[in-house]
Amino acid sequence: MDDDEIVVEGRARDVLGMSMRGGKIFIRDKTGYWTALHMKEYPDKKPVLVIGGITQDFLGEYMAGGIVILLGLGERPHNQTFIGTGMHGGVIYIRGKVDKLQVDISEPGVEDRKLLDKFVGEFVENFQDWS
Repeated sequence: MDDDEIVVEGRARDVLGMSMRGGKIFIRDKTGYWTALHMKEYPDKKPVLVIGGITQDFLGEYMAGGIVILLGLGERPHNQTFIGTGMHGGVIYIRGKVDKLQVDISEPGVEDRKLLDKFVGEFVENFQDWS
């Protein structure tokens, strides 16, 4: 995926967003294994993936750029393993507590919160009518 937007009113399976280079994907529910595998950004393009639920193992493996937001709505806490294995760019935001795994964990700063407000706001707009 290089551009545009995809909205999924349900769940997605394995390898969602593989090699994504731009655009936005909003998933209402959860995703499978290898979500955001090898996502990469360019100076003029930044892929964004917002997931309402949780994912399985290998989230953001070999990620080289882009933004992943994992909201964990209505689900048990995210407790899968191998988050960010081989990751060397981009950012993954996970709602809730996560044990240190393959990458550094830090609290979001002011700029992070602005970014989260923008994309979580778009998520809410896309799914405001779901029950």
